[in-house]
Amino acid sequence: MNTQGKFFVIDGIDGSGKGIQMKMLIERLLKEGLDIAVYDFPQYGKKSCALVEEFQNGKYGNVNDVSAYQASIFYAVDRFDASFRMKKDLEDGKIIISNRYVSSNQIHQSGKISDEKELKKFLTWLDDLEYGIFKIPVPDKVIFLNMPFEYAIKFARSKQTLSFVETGKVDITEKGEQSEEYQRKSYKQATNLLKRYPNWIEVRSVNDSGLRTIEDINEEIYQILKREILKIQIL
Repeated sequence: MNTQGKFFVIDGIDGSGKGIQMKMLIERLLKEGLDIAVYDFPQYGKKSCALVEEFQNGKYGNVNDVSAYQASIFYAVDRFDASFRMKKDLEDGKIIISNRYVSSNQIHQSGKISDEKELKKFLTWLDDLEYGIFKIPVPDKVIFLNMPFEYAIKFARSKQTLSFVETGKVDITEKGEQSEEYQRKSYKQATNLLKRYPNWIEVRSVNDSGLRTIEDINEEIYQILKREILKIQIL
């Protein structure tokens, strides 16, 4: 048996259903008897996440006042903090499932850049920052939940309302018309990123009949991961 683990990321724009898909997926994999390590980024409440939290709380201005480069560093530092535990988990043969990762910087911060030449420059810089300078683990596969913006924004608004009721705070990336335009651009860029990164796999949340059920989407994700895990003869 290969002792090296596998690393999978679930990502998408806000409102795409990452949280519920993560929960269902982990439950299914645990029933298979797999040794699972779960990560959720940003790591709210940890020191490494302090700048992310200040940014999201609006300390540095609105979502577009902080450049793609600046915001990316905030999130990258938080992942660097987690990377030591992640490397150990992979060495121990665990299957890592992560809710968001570098792909979130790629999706959301790319939405701030419209010029194609500048976008390529930013993405190259980001890959070097995260994987070159900070040397964090590279995912085997990134599952991109392609929830079209018009659906995702409705779910994101519901999540925003619930978050405000529970905490009294709203993330600036989820607040107001400016935020919605930011999310729209992020979605557009995300669909383009599928062509750039060969380890990304698209899972569409909508088919010809409309919005797919949560269970149907989860089954597709589960089968993708199961095929990948079979390659190291664990299942």
